[in-house]
Parts: sequence; structure tokens; C-alpha cells
Amino acid sequence: MFNLMHITIILIISYMLGSINASVVIGKIKGIDIRDYGSNNAGFTNAVRILGFSYAVLVLLCDAFKTVIAIILAKNILPNNILSTYLSGIGTVLGHNFPIYFNFKGGKGVVVSIVSMLFANWLIGIVVIIFSASIMFFTRYISLGSIIGCMIVIIISFVFKWGDWNYMMFALSLSSLALYMHRGNIKRLIARTEKKINIK
Repeated sequence: MFNLMHITIILIISYMLGSINASVVIGKIKGIDIRDYGSNNAGFTNAVRILGFSYAVLVLLCDAFKTVIAIILAKNILPNNILSTYLSGIGTVLGHNFPIYFNFKGGKGVVVSIVSMLFANWLIGIVVIIFSASIMFFTRYISLGSIIGCMIVIIISFVFKWGDWNYMMFALSLSSLALYMHRGNIKRLIARTEKKINIK
């Protein structure tokens, strides 16, 4: 059983953990605010460009770790209920995108969303990762892979998870958030001004 108090606690804890933005923290340790450079985004892709690949991998691991911790804590608050994963995933993404510690200016929540998807349904998560990574590799547009990945999540959810309204709302929430955060990238992709990532 769960009630409003459980939901509130999970969302608050997940949001607070999600607000610990690794790229901002690591950037400040190196003496810069990553949000003042490149795409002005506090996420993995901009970390690759500004901090370098090694630091970007550290950012990715930290973002994944905070998501795992948030979900584990949520599962302890609301055991044996998949809603704990859904709520924690949404809360962590909101914190990552709009961190309370950093003036509500964070990343786009792709890594956090992927980890949350893997906990919610590992098979769908892996399918999305394979499609997104392939698009990123062959086009060298990280944003394009993320955007299409969001669309794939929505399509899979509506085709294979129809009737599982909790999962569908979870998937739709994460995908919608990610697409909203990529609205600038979408405009640049259409205008063909989006920057490609150097695979090497």
C-alpha cells in the first residue's frame, strides 16, 4: 500500500539527489562553470566538449550512480511496488534538469532517464540504448540520438505496454521532459547548425 506521504517523500528525496549535478561540481573543481561554455548545458555531451572525455565519463558515472541510489532509497520507502521506480526516476530527472543547488539550471536528463528506464524495464531500456547509440555513432549528432530515443520510448510504450497506464505515464513523462530540454537542439538540427561530436 502507498499513500500521498510515500509519493511526496520519494519525489523530494529523488529531486534533491538529482539536483547534485556532477558536471557543474566537477567543472567548479576545475575552476569553471560548464554552463558558461559550449552549449551552456550541464550534461554529458557538453562535458565531453569542455572538460574532456575522461571527466565526461566521470560525470556519466556520477549521474548514473545518483539515479541508482535514488531508486534504491525509493524501493525501501515503497517496497515491492514498481511505482517507486517510476516516481524516483521522474523526481531525479527533474532535479537533474532543474537543480535547486545550481539556480535550477542543469542538464537534459538523458543519462538519468536511461538508468531509470533500465530499472523500470531493462529490455526496453536496452533496445532504446542500442538504437540511440547507433544513431549517435553514424550521424555524430548526440542530440539526434537522444531525440529519436525519446520517440522510440513513446512508440514502444504505446505498442507493447498499452494498458499499463503507470508505465506509459512514466515513459511519456521522461520522454516529454527530454524532448523539451532538447528544443534548442531540434531547432539547430532543422537549421543544420547543430554541432557534431568528434568520435575519436
